Amino acid sequence: MIRIQKARRNDKAIKNANGVVSVLTSDEQHLWRENNELISSPNKEVLEQRYVKNVIIPLLGPKHVDAGVSNSIKWSLLVFLDTYGFLVS
Repeated sequence: MIRIQKARRNDKAIKNANGVVSVLTSDEQHLWRENNELISSPNKEVLEQRYVKNVIIPLLGPKHVDAGVSNSIKWSLLVFLDTYGFLVS
């Protein structure tokens, strides 16, 4: 499944209740206003995982969808792995 974000070009960044700029457009914030976990996502990667976990899995069921686990790694680790041939393009 591919979710394509549609946003107005002039949509300004909107702060959530905590004063943090949201990664969602104003229309998306209005759409998901009842799902605080989606609205409070700190970045797009976390938002995408939460979307799968909170929206797609309840619709299709955990038997058919796996939200996975999000892990952050440092850029230097990727460079190291690539240097020693552990990453395959």
